[in-house]
This record gives sequence, C-alpha cells and structure tokens, in this order.
Amino acid sequence: MEQQFAELGIAAERVEAVTIAEVPAALVAMHKEPRRLWRIGAADLACGLSHQRIWHLMVERGLNEALILEDDALLSPDLVEFIK
Repeated sequence: MEQQFAELGIAAERVEAVTIAEVPAALVAMHKEPRRLWRIGAADLACGLSHQRIWHLMVERGLNEALILEDDALLSPDLVEFIK
C-alpha cells in the first residue's frame, strides 16, 4: 500500500487494525448467540472495530471525510482524480 501511495503521490496514514485478540470476549459471545438473526465472527467484529477506530480519529481531528482502504487494495491511477 505504501508503495502504491508513493507512486501516486498520495499522502496516507496507516491506522493499526484491531486484532481478533483485542475483540472483547463478551462482544464475541453476544454475536454468537443462536437467537441472533445475523451472527458475526470475531474476525468480522475486529474489522468493524478497526473502522470504528478510524471514525473516532476522524472525530478527534475534526475530519469530515476519509478514504478507508484494506491493506490489500489495488489502487487505480484514477484514484488521484477521484480524491480531488
């Protein structure tokens, strides 16, 4: 990702993802309950919490927008124009 950003001239900040180990056990248990219509695994919860972490950073920094990408995204050269 860092190489792609550099090639496109995009300033980016990497935010550390929430790991499965960091997902509270009570949250995992709650989402595994058989009565739940949609059950969510620990990995998906970690992904959602990672995005939530970014939203908190945005609020703290007063940012109105951000582009959030997973670490395996392939960036198009058109991204630069899209961001503008």
